[in-house]
Amino acid sequence: MFYRSQIIKDIVEENVSLEQSLNRFYLLALVINEIEFTNWAMKELNGYDDTDELPEYRRKVGLLINYSGINGSFKVNNQPLPPGLIKSNHLEMLKKTGISNGIRYISELAVANSPSERDISFLAGEVFKNSDGAIQCFSVKQIIPQSVFQSLCAIVKQKMLQLLITLEREHGNLDKYEMGLLAENTGQSISNSTSSTKPEIILPSLLFSSASKSIQSICQQINESYNYGLYDCAAVMMRRLLEGLLVLTYQKLGVEEDIMDNNGGHFPLDKIIKNASRNKTLSLSINTKRDMDKFKNLGNYSAHKIWYNALKEDIEPHIHQYRTIIEELMYKAGEK
Repeated sequence: MFYRSQIIKDIVEENVSLEQSLNRFYLLALVINEIEFTNWAMKELNGYDDTDELPEYRRKVGLLINYSGINGSFKVNNQPLPPGLIKSNHLEMLKKTGISNGIRYISELAVANSPSERDISFLAGEVFKNSDGAIQCFSVKQIIPQSVFQSLCAIVKQKMLQLLITLEREHGNLDKYEMGLLAENTGQSISNSTSSTKPEIILPSLLFSSASKSIQSICQQINESYNYGLYDCAAVMMRRLLEGLLVLTYQKLGVEEDIMDNNGGHFPLDKIIKNASRNKTLSLSINTKRDMDKFKNLGNYSAHKIWYNALKEDIEPHIHQYRTIIEELMYKAGEK
């Protein structure tokens, strides 16, 4: 079948990363007002919270468990542990934990040189008891092979393509939506793309021209959304850039564990901001500490409040503050 929309062609031909494709899909679903699709894309991008129900495809992690310790009179290292030594309710818990991380982290693990591990050493006492003292574990780990993350990426890509093809059948060529040229569905004033008027932007290109491709893509989407009058889209992507740069800053400074939960995922943005505001390693400026919540809330309103529509007046007075925050984080994250 021939698909008219460039966004579908780019995914099929793998011209862009999975994260970039999801970003574009998210904006597209937001413009068309497909709330269910928007929420799905946001969770795949940012990761699922503890209160979210994980999709079934994120639960297929398997029960490969290794241990290091003493088996009888022998010292063993990283050897398979029979699941029968673990209580059935704990095995079910391990199955249900699943993978809650955002798609960028999952994509990185899909091409990593070694499998992912979860520390489940709290089961050591249980193994000792159920083996009648024959196995004494120093550490117990749940192993998640690279193939699990590869499969998850493939499923997300397939699901996104199915949703896009459905949208194309219902709405026709999707490129007009993605470029923000359909004003009637957004209720917002949209500029003519052929106008000679100087484009209105939030982030100058010099700020992000040397950044990674994923960061450049988000910055460009912020500017395009704002320029075309898609202020809800702009607000959501502004929030996403703030969150992404904060996480990259923690990684760059070697303190990512400060914002990691017990499942290996990152805290929600509100918790990250609270930690960043008092984290001495990050050493953020007073203005950045003060203003980050403003853009988190603006993005949350546009993403989650059904009856709310962002206006230019909600964003324009705060552009300078936002640029200042982003520039500081760009430097700290090593993106500039």
